[in-house]
Amino acid sequence: MKKTNKLGLALLVLSLAVLVLVARFHPEPARKPLEGDLLHVEVKKVIDGDTIIVAGGERVRYIGIDTPEVGEPLYKEAKERNRALVAGKKVTIEICTEERRDTFGRVLAWVYIDGMDAGGILLREGLARTLTIPPCGLRKAKEFRRYQQEAIGKALGLWANEHDG
Repeated sequence: MKKTNKLGLALLVLSLAVLVLVARFHPEPARKPLEGDLLHVEVKKVIDGDTIIVAGGERVRYIGIDTPEVGEPLYKEAKERNRALVAGKKVTIEICTEERRDTFGRVLAWVYIDGMDAGGILLREGLARTLTIPPCGLRKAKEFRRYQQEAIGKALGLWANEHDG
């Protein structure tokens, strides 16, 4: 009987050790899925001009715009402007109901700061181009094209050299 108790205790200790190791090396995911269509969340990190990470760990990709990538002209300026607009602040995100995520798993949304569309601001300042990908990209396409035309007309940012030569 003593041998059975020792064996049971040894199995219990071994089971607990395995659980501790599993918990240590496979922690719960930091991401808390965003639910709902209109959310108020804090921006934890700015990835670039059109992608952020919000509280809960979700990556959010701005709908309707495209900003320069690493190594392209005005990449740093677009990222820094986006950071100035939203980093550490409470924003409102409106998630696309027709297509909630892109092929990279990012949440697709319009991001608003103080009632203003952050993507629209970047377009108006010439730090982004319109990117119309259906279905969600169509909703603000006309408005966003107008913002881009304003930047082109003023030769701002990406369009600074449009009127040269």
